Amino acid sequence: MIFFYYKLIVFFFLLIFSFSNILFAGNNFNLIADKIIISEENNEIIAQGNVKIYSDKKILNAKKIIYNNSSELVKVFGPIEIIDEENLTIMADYSLVSKDLNRIISEGVKALFKNYFKITSEKIKYNSSGKTEFQNSMGTSCKICSINGSPPLWNIKSSIILHDKENKTLTFENAVLEIGGVPVFYTPYIKTPEPGVKRASGFLTPKIISSDIYGYGFKQPYFLILNENSDITVSLFKTNQTTMLEAEYRAKMKGENINVETTIEPKINDNIVNGFINVKGEKKYPNNFFLQYDFTIFDKKKSLLTYDHEIKDFVVNYLTIENYKQNNKRIFETFFYQSLRTPAGEEPIIFPYYQEKNIGDVFNSKTIFANSFGILNLFNKNKKYTRIDHSIDFRYNTIYKKGFLFQNLGKISSAIYDIREEDNKKTNYLEIKPLISSSISYPLFKESNKKTREFFIPKLQLNYSPNKLSSSKTNKDSIEIDLDTTSLFATNRYSGKDLQEKGLWLNSGIEYENRSLNGKKFGYEIGQIFRVDKINQFSSNSGLNGNNSDLLISSFFNFKDFFKLKNTSLLTNNFDFRKSETSISYKGKKNEIESILIYNTDIINQFEKKKLTELSISFASQMDINWTSIFDLRHDITNNRAISALAGLTFENECVDFSVNLSKRFANSEKLPEDTRLELSFDLGGFGKSSRFSNSCGMM
Repeated sequence: MIFFYYKLIVFFFLLIFSFSNILFAGNNFNLIADKIIISEENNEIIAQGNVKIYSDKKILNAKKIIYNNSSELVKVFGPIEIIDEENLTIMADYSLVSKDLNRIISEGVKALFKNYFKITSEKIKYNSSGKTEFQNSMGTSCKICSINGSPPLWNIKSSIILHDKENKTLTFENAVLEIGGVPVFYTPYIKTPEPGVKRASGFLTPKIISSDIYGYGFKQPYFLILNENSDITVSLFKTNQTTMLEAEYRAKMKGENINVETTIEPKINDNIVNGFINVKGEKKYPNNFFLQYDFTIFDKKKSLLTYDHEIKDFVVNYLTIENYKQNNKRIFETFFYQSLRTPAGEEPIIFPYYQEKNIGDVFNSKTIFANSFGILNLFNKNKKYTRIDHSIDFRYNTIYKKGFLFQNLGKISSAIYDIREEDNKKTNYLEIKPLISSSISYPLFKESNKKTREFFIPKLQLNYSPNKLSSSKTNKDSIEIDLDTTSLFATNRYSGKDLQEKGLWLNSGIEYENRSLNGKKFGYEIGQIFRVDKINQFSSNSGLNGNNSDLLISSFFNFKDFFKLKNTSLLTNNFDFRKSETSISYKGKKNEIESILIYNTDIINQFEKKKLTELSISFASQMDINWTSIFDLRHDITNNRAISALAGLTFENECVDFSVNLSKRFANSEKLPEDTRLELSFDLGGFGKSSRFSNSCGMM
């Protein structure tokens, strides 16, 4: 009896030790079976009936296991199922495990990666180094649910598929790609990321492109991982008209981001290279220092427009260093502007631009004192502008018992200008711009049945800045701000420091908002500006000139998170619309719609003053579980012509990812060349990315 238990213990030790090293590489394990039989005559130990081995988060299920001491082999009879912690499931009909613990040989193998990529193989070899070799195999991510044996949409047949668990790759040897069972492509060798890998080096999905600007051709990107913090994508864009190389480098480290983007177009016949390179990034330093930069180098302005760069008048190159401490802010900046206009506009260089601001309490916490200082140097062709500015302001806020809120501001800004032009012409002068402002508001609140809350806030703000003292001879950094809900109660509707809004004026407004617990929210805001003097210091289309400004009316209606409606309008004193913008959006479970209608009677460019009425519509739909569509349209209603249009259709399942996009740009100008573009892309599912689809039809 003692000898029997001794043999049984030895058997369990040898058997589980073998499987734990070969199959599971773990130290903690459990063996469960319905029956264990020991045959002294055949020198065999048999475990059968729901055999399970648990080891290190891995599971082996088998019908029967036989250990023969004379042949020193472990036979495993199927159906066999091996599930590891990486969501890889292997099924086999029969397995033979060698005693030296170096390999497993299985027959009739089926493997499932991440529940959506399948491999069927005649034989599998597994070694202790973590490499699994599938022989005479076929792999696909397509569902195989047909009972008539029809082939999947696509599959890869290969003499050998090698799975490297450590490097998370699949290597195919003598591989043939079949579409619908028909061979279409052969390669002696190809390596892909293991299914489910989110980041791996290799070729990305190519695109077939047809364009009026580029011609017809293809774009093939290649993604390369440099290290765990950085990578680069290099694309070859080849058409019948041109050849371009595109690259984008990305690095994300602790406290630092870097992005480099470039496009190069070699002109071999002309011995020139067109293109651009853009470098931008940010970095945090100790002691609350923060660096930001953005630089673009290009051979000519046409490069940026032709290569799909953002359409704008200027390219702004800058470097900024910011430092924030308690109640203190310091900023050092330098800028270089490059014009994209024709004829070229001004291209100033700003170096340096330094600003510092300190904030503190005076007398009590209700009075806030701010002290600001700045230096600006601007170079433009043969001119140099230097400005040294300083400002002091006091703010006093208080709330009375009856609910009135008072806000008061007193500010004095001064600046010394030094202007040097051609022929050694120099100009020096001092500007002082005082400002006082006082506002009063009376917020009201009402709650009805604990289901609806209403807010009503009337507000008046009186401002004064002397007209003569506030006059400015130079303006290099001030831009007019549009009248809207964000600027209604501004004390200066110019950005920058060169210009100050002048005179005596009153900002007035009423704001109302209604909120319900069922998710409904609506409200409005009405405002207008009244001036004592007709200074006409703003542009003619701003709606800010005269004794009375345009009437600002803004309203909105939201219902939960899926419906939003908003309108902002400026009405003249004759109650004619000067400007109006209406937006509406709907976000459902399957459909998203967004539309914007813009109306403006006073659009001014360098050639003419004209009206503009423009409608834009964006639509995205999840048609079913596989099909999605997008549509985008911009239409000039005034001239009854389309500006641009885009339509796209995408099909995605566990097997393929196919998309087609057709876009048309109807505008035809130097800055916006007309273009019709068709883009096609096709991606085999299951390689190097996760999928929201799974194989519900099981193994092949």
